[in-house]
Amino acid sequence: MIATNDQVARAYDAIASEYDAQLGWIRLRRTCALNCTRIFSRVFHPADRVLDFTAGTGLDALFLAARGSV
Repeated sequence: MIATNDQVARAYDAIASEYDAQLGWIRLRRTCALNCTRIFSRVFHPADRVLDFTAGTGLDALFLAARGSV
C-alpha cells in the first residue's frame, strides 16, 4: 500500500508534539560534538541557496534562513 499525502501528513501530525523530545539526544550530540552553527556560518553565506532535505526538526534550515540563506 502506498500512503497518500494526507495519510503521511496525519502520521507526522500525530507525533509532532513529541518529535523534538524524541530527537533531543541528536540535538545534544550536535551541540557538544559538531557545533553545526559555527560550521554553517563558515560554509554558507547570506543569499546562498541551501536545500535541507533531512528528517530533522528544521532547526538548521531556520538558522540558515535567519542569516539570509534561502
